[in-house]
Amino acid sequence: MIKVDKKKINILDLYKLRYLICMALITSMTFTTSSYEKSFLKNLKIVRVYHKRIIGNEIKEISNTDKITEILQNYNLTKEQFDVIVAVVLGEAAANSYDDAYAVINTIYNRTQSQTWINYVNQVMNCENGNNLYYQVICPSQFSVYIDNLYLDYMNKTDLPGYQAVIDFLYNKEIKHNYLSFVSCNDSMKDKVQFVENGNLYYNELIDEDRLSNSISLQRTKAN
Repeated sequence: MIKVDKKKINILDLYKLRYLICMALITSMTFTTSSYEKSFLKNLKIVRVYHKRIIGNEIKEISNTDKITEILQNYNLTKEQFDVIVAVVLGEAAANSYDDAYAVINTIYNRTQSQTWINYVNQVMNCENGNNLYYQVICPSQFSVYIDNLYLDYMNKTDLPGYQAVIDFLYNKEIKHNYLSFVSCNDSMKDKVQFVENGNLYYNELIDEDRLSNSISLQRTKAN
């Protein structure tokens, strides 16, 4: 047993010790749990509200509130616009599916990186700021839940897994696919990809020739 001199340990040391103990427990569980339990632990880790980062000699907790503040700055959004985006994603994704909500917000982001889609929003649909997530969402003829005002039923549903999915994607920007379009699962599967059972069918990939020069491709993200 390791004896700890409490007089010599400070708050930072306690955080470090707790972090090391947690990592040891997680490592131990990885080798002893079944595949089902591993999947559960992975999903539990994904949807947690708080993340910890070691910055210098400090362990800093980053809450969803802090993440949203950074998202608003990075994507030039107001909190009200962010709430609309989340509500539309929740309405368009498969019910209570973190993964499908992640795929939906990924699709919306891809549209802001497509020169063709930006031009379509700006010129054909007479909208503005086609490279902005919010204007891609509210542009006419884009998302049925917005057109029919069904997204209002999902406003401020912060307890749903999809809410966390939107935050995780926009904060980490870990791109999972290059698709620009999706339809409901009732449509034909031909030439379309489904990420979750009963989820949307994704198609129409963003090609490099159409990608904004400063955008991040799926290939480059995987390479890193």
